[in-house]
Amino acid sequence: METEKQAAEVLLDRGVGWKLSAPWYLRILGKKTVTVTIKPLRLGTLLELSRLYAGMNIDASQLEKDPTLLVNKHATTVCRIAAVCMLNKKGRIWMFSGFLTKFLLSRLTANALLEVMIFISTYSGVEAFIDTIRLIGEMRMTAPRNLSPEDQGSQKTE
Repeated sequence: METEKQAAEVLLDRGVGWKLSAPWYLRILGKKTVTVTIKPLRLGTLLELSRLYAGMNIDASQLEKDPTLLVNKHATTVCRIAAVCMLNKKGRIWMFSGFLTKFLLSRLTANALLEVMIFISTYSGVEAFIDTIRLIGEMRMTAPRNLSPEDQGSQKTE
């Protein structure tokens, strides 16, 4: 029932809340957790994610050889990807992604980061974007068209 409720909220573009432990200055004021709302990703956010992932240059053989080297090299980038997904607007990404990346690095465990990324990928709406690309490909919108009457079955009679 909870999953259906979350799916409905995402469809209504309200997003779904993800609770994180609060920074120290909010804990002093008595607030123990902060809620980050994750909404379906905008196209600009998807482009930024693609740029960040492409910059990591990861292949499958690296994952099997030395996972600790991979963590040391790319933990910050993965947290930046999570932060970009959480912020989801160009202005917010530009202003707060560095701060949120450092916050996530200090607060999340590897399991929590995995949960956040699964949560984001499940509710991000990337499937709709991929389906749109497939639809454009099948419609062949960019294919040249012959608008002459012969193409439509009409022929000249003499």
